[in-house]
Amino acid sequence: MMLRVWNENTARDLARIDIIDTKPKQEIKTTWEDFIIRYNFSTQKKFLDSYLGIHPRRSCDAYAMASLQQAPWQENNFLSVTNLDELQNWVLQLVDEEIAGSRSGKPCK
Repeated sequence: MMLRVWNENTARDLARIDIIDTKPKQEIKTTWEDFIIRYNFSTQKKFLDSYLGIHPRRSCDAYAMASLQQAPWQENNFLSVTNLDELQNWVLQLVDEEIAGSRSGKPCK
């Protein structure tokens, strides 16, 4: 089901895939080869080391700026929290930025 939708994605040639798994990289590459476009993927053992963990709610924008505009954003790593309330409060600040039309980082012009 995921592969069918992925193959319908007209922008997949520009996509970056982060695969989070503890298996060896070659094994992961073999398992996910139908989703990998050229070499535009990375493997991480921990979520917090993934692009989404480094740029929460901004991973696509941050990747576009880094790869298409050659203007990487500063990291805004996912907050290390001890409970769900802390996490929700932290993410809410990012949502508020989106609603206000501002973002952490530089928007594409």
